[in-house]
Amino acid sequence: MRLGWAVSGAGYTLRGVIGARRAGVIGSAVVGVIVDRPLEIEDVLSRLRIPCVRIDPDVRQPDQFHSRIMDFAAEHSMDWMGLTFNRLISSKVINALSGQVFNVHMSLLPTFPGFGSIGKAIRSGVRLTGVTLHLVDSGMDTGPILGQAACPVGATDDVIRLGRRLFEAGLPLVLQVVRGIERGELRLLQSRRPTWSRTDIAREVGHCFPSIDFDIQEFANDFCSKIPHL
Repeated sequence: MRLGWAVSGAGYTLRGVIGARRAGVIGSAVVGVIVDRPLEIEDVLSRLRIPCVRIDPDVRQPDQFHSRIMDFAAEHSMDWMGLTFNRLISSKVINALSGQVFNVHMSLLPTFPGFGSIGKAIRSGVRLTGVTLHLVDSGMDTGPILGQAACPVGATDDVIRLGRRLFEAGLPLVLQVVRGIERGELRLLQSRRPTWSRTDIAREVGHCFPSIDFDIQEFANDFCSKIPHL
């Protein structure tokens, strides 16, 4: 599977996906990355010889922004695109990728959609939040859910501390969803409703959906332990 990615931040989830491919944990290759501002990840991708394009959004010409995304996706024959992106993408981009675009959101949707979800969870006083992978549609974090992982909220948590734990919960979820697509365990019906064929999901609903394979969790633990900060 040929994966594209769009990044607005440090790109640690993307780095984890690339590292998992290099370690043989997943088979999918990242074939192109879009950034919307100058980022450190551009230098990382250059060293790895992974194509990267910086597309600066122009609020006066939003159609041009989305057209360039579509052109880049087509140029690199992307099958799916993952988003850790602080930009909404248009229905034209989604349709160009046959609806095969997923977003990584730091909450248990449908709670706390939109930007600033970690801070919203802390301020609300909830004691449990999490990470959601969902298909992207025309709404704000409203697309069908592919998977979720729960994460407790500590009484003294701030955005940085909770964000770190959410990343640690989210990376294995991303890798498991990618593996599910690769193996045909996760399919999209004509209605775009996701369906999983795995038989071991129900036992793990209280913590993570779908359940995480041992080798994926092992890789994610090792990867996260080497990141000094997020």
